[in-house]
Amino acid sequence: MTTGIPHAGPAARQPRAAATAQPPRKLGLVLAVIATAQLMVALDLTIVNVALPHIGQALGFSGPNLEWVVNAYAVAFGGLLLLGGRAGEQQ
Repeated sequence: MTTGIPHAGPAARQPRAAATAQPPRKLGLVLAVIATAQLMVALDLTIVNVALPHIGQALGFSGPNLEWVVNAYAVAFGGLLLLGGRAGEQQ
């Protein structure tokens, strides 16, 4: 019984090591960089939330106006994150 797939022979089954040779990946380094970046994001958001009472007192903002501080920070952070992702995509 045949499957309809032509027999390619033993040469086709061997990996092409010379054609696809790549330097070894440093996945541990990549993981460390990503984990550090995530830690910085969480730390940065925590700092903004902890500083809200001081920001409100210094600028004379009430509770609802402090929500705008968090929203403005989130919009600016998201925009810069998109810009940084796009810049990192360029080669």
